[in-house]
Amino acid sequence: MSKTGSATAFGAEAALWIAGAALIANAAGMQFNLRLPAIGLGSPAASHSAATASGGSAKPSAAASPTISPIVQKYQAFIGRPDLQLAGTLTANESATVGEAPIEITMTGTISYKAGDDTDSRTVRTNGIVTLTDTVNIGPDSYSRVDGGTWTKSARKAASVALENLMFSPTLQLVDRGAEVKNGAELHRIEVVDTAAFSKAMLKTIEGGTNAQYTYTIWVKNDGTPAVFRLAGWQQAPINGVSTRIEYTEEDTITATSGVTITAPI
Repeated sequence: MSKTGSATAFGAEAALWIAGAALIANAAGMQFNLRLPAIGLGSPAASHSAATASGGSAKPSAAASPTISPIVQKYQAFIGRPDLQLAGTLTANESATVGEAPIEITMTGTISYKAGDDTDSRTVRTNGIVTLTDTVNIGPDSYSRVDGGTWTKSARKAASVALENLMFSPTLQLVDRGAEVKNGAELHRIEVVDTAAFSKAMLKTIEGGTNAQYTYTIWVKNDGTPAVFRLAGWQQAPINGVSTRIEYTEEDTITATSGVTITAPI
């Protein structure tokens, strides 16, 4: 919609942009934030149905603890490093209906992480409206800007800290689904064992969230190095004060595990 349209049209576009911005703010996302001690997710249960849909093996028994594969052990050792460094690219899709207005958001960008500090830069397309967002998190501080404007500084949000704690937990219970081709490379696909417990933990990372169902998949190399992270599912959270179901999928493709430098922009 053109910004040179009528006042009514501009108002509708503004309302759409505000709703889209709220949607982005409420998204689970996979922004790399502060790492804290791991969240315990309890006893493992049956794996999620997405494994079958994507060609995985049958669900493990809820009564039996799965044997930890060597690949999972290597990944846990890698992700538990205190000097962990990652850099890569992201793609994400998000959708919801606010009132009677459908909102479709696509995102592309870059991410980096180093020992608790991180950056996230995205091109966000909300029903065709393009917005650029940049975030830098260093220690307890968060820096952000929109469309290349002035940087603002604030405190890191507790929700994003909790999300980072969950995504990078070295004790997250995972099952190895075997080797498959992902992004042109043969990798091992590992998944969260108990998706009900994982979704419950995800809910704690969503401000105002009342329900959530997410799956978490990681593709790793033979040495346990992560190559791709994928978070997919939905959450029930407020947008403009109205409880809304938000669908969200993000994939982060890792391109480097060393040489990452992060500095405050102001």
